Amino acid sequence: MTRSQKPKKAKIYKSKKAKFIYALITCALIIYVLLCVFPDNEVSITQYNVINQPAKIQPDCTGTIIPPNIAPLNFIIKQKGAGYFVRIYSEKGNPIEIFSKKPTIVIPKRPWHELLDLNRGQQLNMDVYVESGTAASSSKGENIRWSRFQPITARIAHEDIDTFLVYRKIRPGHVTWRDMGIYQRNLSSFSETAILDNGYFKHGCVNCHTFCGNNPEKMLIGIRSAVYGSSALLVEGDKVRKIGTKFGYTSWHPSGRVAAFSVNKVRQLFHSAASEVRDVIDFDSVMAYYNLDSKTVKTTPNLARKDQLETYPAWSPDGRYLYFCSAPMTWSDKTVVPESYDQIKYDLVRASYNIDRNQWGQLESVLSAEDTSLSILLPRISPDGRWLLFCMCDYGCFPVYRQSSDLYMMDLEAAKQTGDFAYERLDINSS
Repeated sequence: MTRSQKPKKAKIYKSKKAKFIYALITCALIIYVLLCVFPDNEVSITQYNVINQPAKIQPDCTGTIIPPNIAPLNFIIKQKGAGYFVRIYSEKGNPIEIFSKKPTIVIPKRPWHELLDLNRGQQLNMDVYVESGTAASSSKGENIRWSRFQPITARIAHEDIDTFLVYRKIRPGHVTWRDMGIYQRNLSSFSETAILDNGYFKHGCVNCHTFCGNNPEKMLIGIRSAVYGSSALLVEGDKVRKIGTKFGYTSWHPSGRVAAFSVNKVRQLFHSAASEVRDVIDFDSVMAYYNLDSKTVKTTPNLARKDQLETYPAWSPDGRYLYFCSAPMTWSDKTVVPESYDQIKYDLVRASYNIDRNQWGQLESVLSAEDTSLSILLPRISPDGRWLLFCMCDYGCFPVYRQSSDLYMMDLEAAKQTGDFAYERLDINSS
């Protein structure tokens, strides 16, 4: 063996030793992280004080109906403490036990789905324990550090929820924006993927998206771009076709052969002093419809009156009526905000439609702003055609900015019998 070979052997030996030490350190770090992230959940709490009220958690799932395939409903315990223990259980299967030094409760996905799937239709219970910083004396003279709250209960549904939810994401800017897109979330997990990002078309606007009967194989997406113009994308399976018309709020006819949509000239304004300074007004709007068979955009006098603002279309499930909102346009200058902006109130109307003849009937008033003294917006009809849900606020077309905005319900079946479109405010509303 020559001298030139010895340093090489020493170098190899040192390299192997360094790798061995590095592997030991890596294993130690992995074990430490696992212990921190997944602490020993086998906590036995035999002594505790009883708190005669449920623990405050956020979000609160008390009394809700939980689909068995929903992602884990993680929550935060809004009680001060030095430690937290949660036991989730139902009639069948192994309970889920979680111990945490922090109030954030992260539920493991696989045991959660197994427990819910095994107990469809049954009650779900959550016992919440909170550890105090110091021990408290009980009536028996024992030092107790834990408090147990009343169980939080919910009901597990028999039916699964539809797997995907689609929505737009945009930065919270009021006047200008750049990045936005249409995304989908897998509701059985926390996976999110992009459907269409506006980076693909020079950062134009991508917003109004509507599925035909919740069918992911058929949808419309509205886009606006200084480079590519204002248009809509019609998605049918793996094919996408561009429609050279600006689409706003859209509603599909149940047949899938027609889509009604509004074309809105939207302007945003700001108040100098108000609880909500943002506001929105339609300077102009019109209702139209797209026929997929003939690939044509059409309108009719009852849907496009020059002295009216029309918006928010919604088809009845049988396709016989198109419901929408309409307000009188009492100003002529469509470039400035009218002084009477806070007096703009929308009626709820409908027009009958025969799709085979492509024939529209007369306009019919369903509910008048004159009768309610409020602006009537965003009609939605239940799949069985009986219930009409809508929103009302003090004025305008954009209830998301109005503190007065509430939800109301109308029984359309009862209206057929009595001729009276009676409605009631829902208890779900808040201040």
